[in-house]
Parts: sequence; structure tokens; C-alpha cells
Amino acid sequence: PEVGPNDIVIHLVNPYKCGMCELEFLEKSVFKEHMFAHLEHIKHEHPSSQIVMTITLPPETPGGVTVTRDILQLGEDGSIKQVLQPANNINMNQVSPLRELEEAGVIKLEHPKPE
Repeated sequence: PEVGPNDIVIHLVNPYKCGMCELEFLEKSVFKEHMFAHLEHIKHEHPSSQIVMTITLPPETPGGVTVTRDILQLGEDGSIKQVLQPANNINMNQVSPLRELEEAGVIKLEHPKPE
């Protein structure tokens, strides 16, 4: 379908992705088990070597708003099925994609009350 100038494109991605084998995960516990399996394999292959772990954030997908599936899910009809609210102590700049969706009227965020 054509994307018009006023359309909002939402890229839904899984929140976790293995950098070694490219598998993606929705659940953090399953992702941790997967990464520990890699860790055990590497330690078995190289028992005297130090293991260094690196975590990276991929660049934003151009032409839309990228949100992880643990925050926003779509129903079968394309409507928003679930919105997980960010933690109260989070800075709203940390969730700028969600702010964009809120400004467009797609979701409603609970803003922390000023003290």
C-alpha cells in the first residue's frame, strides 16, 4: 500500500536479537537462556580465554517509528492491542518513538505527575 504524507508507519520489532546467530526474542528470559548457551559453548571451546560481551542498539529504521513488541502489539485487525506504559521514573526523551505516537493520537501515555 502507498504511504501518504500524513500516514504513520510503525515498525514493530522484537525487543531482543542475538548478535551471533540473528535469532530474535520477545521474552527476556528466553533471550537470556539463549545467550547463556552461547556463553557456555564459547567457554567450553576456549576455557582459558576471557569472554567480552558487547551490547549495541541498531540504528532506527528510516521512514517510520520503531517500537518493540513488548511495548506495543497489534491485533489481527491492525488495531493497537496492548500498550505497556513506561516506568514512572523514565525520562520521556528516552521513549521518543512513543511520544511521536501519542502526539499523533495513536496511543495515550501516562505522564508522571510533577511533585
